[in-house]
Amino acid sequence: YFKMYCFWTQASRAKLTEVEKKFFHHALTISDPDNRNPIPNFTQTIVGSLGTIKIEDKSENSHKKPAMVLVHGYASSNSFWSLVIRALAPHFRLYLVELHGHGRSDRTPEFPSNLSALEAEDYMAEYIEKWRKESDLGDEKFFLVGHSLGAMVSWRYAAKYEHRLRHLILLSPVGVPTQPPNLEERLANAPLFFRFLISRWKSGTSPMDIIRSFGPFGMTIVRSAVRRRMKWMPAHSAFHKVDFEAFCEIIHQSWALPANGERAMNAMLVPGAYAKEPLLGRAQQDLYGPQIPHPSLPISLIYGDPEFDWMTPSHGKTFADILSSRTGSKYVGFQEVPGAGHLVCFDNPTGFVELLMKEVRSAGTL
Repeated sequence: YFKMYCFWTQASRAKLTEVEKKFFHHALTISDPDNRNPIPNFTQTIVGSLGTIKIEDKSENSHKKPAMVLVHGYASSNSFWSLVIRALAPHFRLYLVELHGHGRSDRTPEFPSNLSALEAEDYMAEYIEKWRKESDLGDEKFFLVGHSLGAMVSWRYAAKYEHRLRHLILLSPVGVPTQPPNLEERLANAPLFFRFLISRWKSGTSPMDIIRSFGPFGMTIVRSAVRRRMKWMPAHSAFHKVDFEAFCEIIHQSWALPANGERAMNAMLVPGAYAKEPLLGRAQQDLYGPQIPHPSLPISLIYGDPEFDWMTPSHGKTFADILSSRTGSKYVGFQEVPGAGHLVCFDNPTGFVELLMKEVRSAGTL
């Protein structure tokens, strides 16, 4: 059955590994046109069931650099971080880690059905802890950077394992605001096509299922979807410089492999990308409860430009203000990357790195 499945979808982890390597070599070359930083080597592995890219550091002071773990968002992969590696590598030992069931990560065991939102968060966060245990970090505290859905999973990880972390950085996180009171009414009155998509979301279907069902024609759909998404990106976005075909092939291979961790989105979010258990709501209900990391853990929220980032940075600013009001709060920072949309590291990688470095220095964690 698996051989027939791979024949129909034309997907395999071996193909994904190969095209990912090609994409990264190109991205690392173009990401620093002034050659201010050397092009680092990297290794592609599976650690704790999760697809991992470790940036190799052979410098004499590598042991003095703190570790930074970067976790991408929904339907994405380690490729999201490709344009910021050269700028971050001189300061950190970098580990790019894929969410369970995304990218090169294992697709077994099957994602449990009927999980609550918090149970789904726990399920995904525990794979991050499994990764840590099987990595070479040992007991070292590390920087954890999560984007979008990866930020929401990182938040859950921090709430359970804040003693493992040096600094939590949430990049354009999904799931912050509470649901608008008229959301159900708006969804019910949406156009017919969108109501169909909403019904599929509620039934557990994902965009990846569409790609799988189209088999050998899936790559054509991915190309079209990526081109359409590029039209929403700022004209100056650095994404326009990446290897388009290799990127589309990464998306196709990742999406066409068997379903798994992608199902977490259906459990954690409602249509419209609002969280079933919004982070802002949790903070307002109990600032010192088990759903919130300890006040002693430095936290930074970094969004894109309010003009482009559909995650609405103003919600993040409200969230940051509430967190910073806690007794004993060590550091809570908030930044907006100019000219960047939700895909911050593709739109303005230089701006992102500058503000991240500003945050870790302001917090005193570097």
